[in-house]
Amino acid sequence: MVLVDAEQPEQILAYYSTAPCEITPPTGVRAWKNYPHPVPFLRMTRLASHLSVRGLGFGELALLAAIEDAATISREFTAIGGLVVDAKDQRAAGFYEKYGFIRVEEDALQLFLPIQDCVSLMDEPHER
Repeated sequence: MVLVDAEQPEQILAYYSTAPCEITPPTGVRAWKNYPHPVPFLRMTRLASHLSVRGLGFGELALLAAIEDAATISREFTAIGGLVVDAKDQRAAGFYEKYGFIRVEEDALQLFLPIQDCVSLMDEPHER
């Protein structure tokens, strides 16, 4: 998904991309405690905003759209464990944690948002 300036559509403000994946069930998730197979997830492979609009909420809009994609896939197509991301550094990991993402391992850069949280976030009224 790409967010562009309506007055200058050639100007990309933010974007994200996703792909299906599987991850080994995180040890701290009770629902998958005895699950012997990798769990299908939606992986957010890229999330970026243009330097000129950093801090203006476009990255958040893109993240919320990716969360909505995961919720839609779960509701309408197939069961998935949630949305998984590989943060590029600890600062980026902190950004995801503000939205409820959980580190797969302590201090790790792979985080996930359980599908029930994806669905709940999309069910809550919010400004977009």
